[in-house]
Amino acid sequence: MKRDLSLILFILLFGLSPVPAQIPVQEEPFHQPVYQDGTMRILRVALAPGDTSLFHRHSHNIFYATLKGTRMWLEGADGLSREVTLPDGWTGADTTYAVRPFVHRIANVGRDSLVLFAVESFRPPRSRREILAGDSVFYTRRHYLAAGEEIKLDISGAVVLIVLKGRGELRTGSRGKPYVLDGKHPWCVPEIRDGGYLRNMGNKTLILVEIRLNRPLQQSGR
Repeated sequence: MKRDLSLILFILLFGLSPVPAQIPVQEEPFHQPVYQDGTMRILRVALAPGDTSLFHRHSHNIFYATLKGTRMWLEGADGLSREVTLPDGWTGADTTYAVRPFVHRIANVGRDSLVLFAVESFRPPRSRREILAGDSVFYTRRHYLAAGEEIKLDISGAVVLIVLKGRGELRTGSRGKPYVLDGKHPWCVPEIRDGGYLRNMGNKTLILVEIRLNRPLQQSGR
């Protein structure tokens, strides 16, 4: 008992806590919200070499699209850490956070800056029946367009377009001004939910990832 009281006193005096302080990911300074509606939230994640984030909590399923990758260090709330290399153009998802929220912090331990975009789905956790039926949280597809090439895209429903490399232009039938997708503004959520035409406006290959949330979602409580 005396030992337990000493430990409690030590924690109170020095501000230590056995569990890292947790904030929602959208409140973490290096995770900047750039878009949100009733179906999704998009975060811009940017860390220069040497930057370390605060411990933050992921409570929604999430998809990542990396524009500029580097060497990263990750530490969980349990104190376990590891290093990973994120290459340019890497994409991936975690579809367990809606059921099992995850807390960690990240640091850029490489020589290059990290720039990625994260798409959070506000969809409630899938039921067992939906999982067995093959229902997915994210449906994604990469498009590779040669210089000057144009393709037709189905942008109905909840769709996010992110350019991983190059410069593109998306035109829709009922929107006068096209969406320009490049390094300055690499993402868009088309307002017109019908068909559109994507054209490579650069002189090199355009690489774009299409992220589709498969059905209308309800507004998140967060």
